Amino acid sequence: MKYQIFSYQQFSIFKHRLITKLLGRDQDLIDYPHWQSRTQLFKTMQAAADMAMIGDSITEAGQWSELLANQHILNFGISGDTSYGVSQRLDSIIASHPRQAFIMLGINDIIRGRPLAKICADYTNILQALQQQNVPVTIQSTLYVAASFPNNLAINQQVTQLNQFLWDYAQQHDLIFINLNQYLAPQGVLSPQLSDDGLHLNSPAYKLWQQALIAALPH
Repeated sequence: MKYQIFSYQQFSIFKHRLITKLLGRDQDLIDYPHWQSRTQLFKTMQAAADMAMIGDSITEAGQWSELLANQHILNFGISGDTSYGVSQRLDSIIASHPRQAFIMLGINDIIRGRPLAKICADYTNILQALQQQNVPVTIQSTLYVAASFPNNLAINQQVTQLNQFLWDYAQQHDLIFINLNQYLAPQGVLSPQLSDDGLHLNSPAYKLWQQALIAALPH
């Protein structure tokens, strides 16, 4: 009997495909145990935040307090999350009274086939809600996937369209827009040296992200 050994990249892509299938509908995400447990955790936190990091698994995996040398950073990332999911849990983010919010979303929406119009509408609702609560918000570009990632051409085409919408929104509403792709995906695809599965980031990638944030923070 022969045993096939899967690479980390193959395993990660398989895992992401499985989660994508399980969370195909917006309500499936809200019923997802990890989403629910993280959301409940956020509701119990009492500490005020200098910075709120908002996003999906790519944000959740970041060690932001260490990267930015600030113990008052709250990580509101949830693996598997979408713009719809964040729109449903904004109350706990706003309740932390962040002095600044940094948001990066959209790749899960696109991979799951959510229409771009819905993504943009949900994203707009999030940004407007934060602005109405006087939370200064910085938009970070949605990251491209690597050339090794399944269906990468179609996914990255939509990433480009979403980022154009976000750039235009930032210009119209006097918000900061950080183009993370110029650091992590300068060729229009996520650099293979910065990811083990074509989607999620490794330590060198977070160091580049750190540099982008430090450059954008007030000195």
